[in-house]
Amino acid sequence: MKGFLAVLILSWSLVGACRKTNQFSAKQIGLAGTWKMKEINSNEYWGGPLSWKTIDEDVVVRFTEEGNYYRKPAGQPNYILEGKYEILADNQLKIIASDPPNTQTIDYTIEYYFEGNTLILGTGRTETVVQEKFVRL
Repeated sequence: MKGFLAVLILSWSLVGACRKTNQFSAKQIGLAGTWKMKEINSNEYWGGPLSWKTIDEDVVVRFTEEGNYYRKPAGQPNYILEGKYEILADNQLKIIASDPPNTQTIDYTIEYYFEGNTLILGTGRTETVVQEKFVRL
């Protein structure tokens, strides 16, 4: 019985140690930096086919190594702190909103991946704009 308990404790500590090593930094994966939006993947009407479209708007996002996520909307001179982000496994980002509309903490998960020298961010939606494509500045 003592042997079984020792194996169980050892196994549990190994699982905990493995979780800690799965933390990725923005610098390690190439996310940290400033990115300008070039294209959006969207549809024209509800249920319509998705396609990539070039945009002329000046939308910029910035991911800091400290975990801050900023966005500069088109036509705005300043960045807005959207919140903190955590890099999860399987190309997922967890965003913790910096200024939720009420006292509850709001967080959501979006997909990200790299395609050549571009960054693709999911929006979490299935209609209208579903992905945004950025190039590094």
